[in-house]
Amino acid sequence: MVLQEASKLSTKEIILVLNGTSDRTGEIVKTYGCKIISHDETLENDVGRGICAKYATADCLLFFDADIKVQFMNHNLLSML
Repeated sequence: MVLQEASKLSTKEIILVLNGTSDRTGEIVKTYGCKIISHDETLENDVGRGICAKYATADCLLFFDADIKVQFMNHNLLSML
């Protein structure tokens, strides 16, 4: 799961945009302490990233998509970004 890997990083915040989802994603991500922004309708490509960028407070942003498999091999390297 993307959040399991992302939570291994030293992050200031994790923001999740839920859009058009009908599964239990919202319930699951609450256990990771994410900031959740919900939209009932499905958003077009890259709109979710724009919404995240608007609400983010960090200087450096890293975006993931739920259907991309992520495995961090070197957490120290990524923490330097």
